[in-house]
Amino acid sequence: MLNSINEISISLGVSKMTIYRKLKVKELKSHIIIKQGIQYIDDNGLTMLIKMLKPSRENVKCDVKEEHTNNITNDEIATDKEDFISSLKS
Repeated sequence: MLNSINEISISLGVSKMTIYRKLKVKELKSHIIIKQGIQYIDDNGLTMLIKMLKPSRENVKCDVKEEHTNNITNDEIATDKEDFISSLKS
């Protein structure tokens, strides 16, 4: 089955630009099919693409978990937000 860049970006929750950058990888070039000017990726290429994107998604999850362990209170967040807004206004 062929998957368009738009379909892949929506299903994986990443931008089309991220996918286009990954398509420049040598190993993926043989899995790209162009029909009527639209790039499609076959299932094997999609599997490879998902594996390429997986490490960056895990890093995001780790960062979020570390943030929560810092025990930042909502009051601290609100204060930081107000300070930031004030600095932008001035």
